[in-house]
Amino acid sequence: MNYWCRKGRTLFPADGTILALIPIEILEGRLSGRFKNKAGTDMKALYSKRGITFIELMSIVVIIGIIAAMAVPRFSQTINRLKFRTAARNMISKMRLARSNAITHKQPFGVNLDNGNMTVTVFLDSNNPGANTYETSDSVVVVDTLPDGFVWVGTDFGGTAVVYRPNGSASSTGHVYFLSYDAHDGINVGSIGVLASTGRTKIDYLNYY
Repeated sequence: MNYWCRKGRTLFPADGTILALIPIEILEGRLSGRFKNKAGTDMKALYSKRGITFIELMSIVVIIGIIAAMAVPRFSQTINRLKFRTAARNMISKMRLARSNAITHKQPFGVNLDNGNMTVTVFLDSNNPGANTYETSDSVVVVDTLPDGFVWVGTDFGGTAVVYRPNGSASSTGHVYFLSYDAHDGINVGSIGVLASTGRTKIDYLNYY
């Protein structure tokens, strides 16, 4: 190396200043190792900073696109099932509201399930009470429209309505059934059960196919 000048056992930098009185074999070994390691480190750092190529970038984009395409249908299916579950809970909420009103106001309140209009109507059974049916002249408390995708709702009460009495009991034991389709041809089926003696209302099942 031209940077160092040797005079006996003393090394001088090229500018003439004395570095130190160190055994030459030790100093030369350390200096040569330092410059060698520094050069190797610099080369690795330069290699690590080279970035990515256009092909590598496009490969990443393609992989992300494939993963997104696989995830979208499953995400959409999850959203549709969540909507179906929410609609079922809203339906049972309306039925419990009718029972609560019947107990509070000491009058019969019912829930009518209209398959044609896909609506759930809470009403005061003021016209022809005891018939346990919904008449257009009955007082409507609230009307809830089922979400898009619902294609059928029905009951096995012997009619489209269930009426709750002031003591909390229901006009009949039975079930409300409902069906919906999602955008990916999935089928959602649910059932709500009603016990006549106590008026207890609960979700029997929510199935997804």
